[in-house]
Amino acid sequence: MATNNHSLHRKEMFLDNAVLKKIFVTDCRKKVLIKSYRSVSNLIIDALIIAVLIALVAGTVRIFLHLPSTLSQDYFSGVFHNLLNDVMVIFIFVELFRVLLDYFKEERVKITYIADATLVFTFKEIWIRFSETDFDPIKILAMAGAMLAVVAVRTLAVIYSPDRARE
Repeated sequence: MATNNHSLHRKEMFLDNAVLKKIFVTDCRKKVLIKSYRSVSNLIIDALIIAVLIALVAGTVRIFLHLPSTLSQDYFSGVFHNLLNDVMVIFIFVELFRVLLDYFKEERVKITYIADATLVFTFKEIWIRFSETDFDPIKILAMAGAMLAVVAVRTLAVIYSPDRARE
């Protein structure tokens, strides 16, 4: 009976060791997958940061190259309108750059940065629509309403921010 108990105990130990090995191997695989995911996502984020920086530099250079022709034109000409559009696009890229950098540093995206980029983009679209000769006031009002909703979301995000709760 003692040997039977002993062999039963050995089987339980063997099963416990097998389960522990399986858990350990599964845990190691998960860690490798997580590490691989982080490496690949960091590589993608690095590439996106470089692409946004190149776009910012190219856009800024383009603005300065077109500045002399813009200054020599009439205020209401299309050249001035294009300059303002280019500046707005640069602001959008700056906001996207902030989002990417924030994600890279903290591995989360702040809703305020997304809201800021959305506001700049929507304002740019309203500006373009408003400067057209046959603009549709309903579309402009709809975009303005969307801007108000984004402002409300941004305000709530600032009020109920996890960073603010830590203070």
